[in-house]
This record gives sequence, C-alpha cells and structure tokens, in this order.
Amino acid sequence: MRPRHKIGDIFEVSIGDGTVGYFQYIDIDHSQLSSAVIRPFVVSYNTDNTPTIDILIASQIHFHAHIFLTAGYTLGIWRKIGSALLPPTENVVFRNSPDYGVRSEQLPTA
Repeated sequence: MRPRHKIGDIFEVSIGDGTVGYFQYIDIDHSQLSSAVIRPFVVSYNTDNTPTIDILIASQIHFHAHIFLTAGYTLGIWRKIGSALLPPTENVVFRNSPDYGVRSEQLPTA
C-alpha cells in the first residue's frame, strides 16, 4: 500500500554524524513539477535531542524545494514524526526561467 502523506506532515532526515534535520510538507505544485513542496528548517539537532513539533514550527525556514516525498519515505531517507498546521501566510512562488519548456536546439545561440 502506498503511504499517504498530508500537507502539514513533518519529517526527520539524517544529515550525518548523529545529526538530523527536519522539513515540513507544505503543498503540491501542479504548475511546474507536480511534486511535493517542502520547507526545511534551518536548525539541525543531535539525535539525542529531539525538538518538539512546536519548536520546529517556530524555527526559521531555510528554503523551499520540490521533492519526491513518497520516494524518499519508501527508501527510508526520511521518516514522518508528526504533523502541524501551516502558518496562514505561507505563499511559495517558484520563478520560471526563459528556457522553461524549450528544447536546447530552440535556445538562441550567443
């Protein structure tokens, strides 16, 4: 059975040397990659010092990114640790580049 993830789910990922980082699943971007959009938190923690969900949600966001959420979960790269509501002001926009959807032979040569 395929795992079901919900917007707001929070995941833990090992970043080496007994340190873990966390990210929150915040949306599906149907306009570009049709993939999950996450917001990783800046702070990392020792595996012996697990923060509460409230502490994570209040921490600073590092960036936003597209990922294949189910693939990483299935491969054991990250694991779900909980869920939390998103802040009401969460509005992520990814910029397009001039070559979006254009074949390389269609690009102008310099």
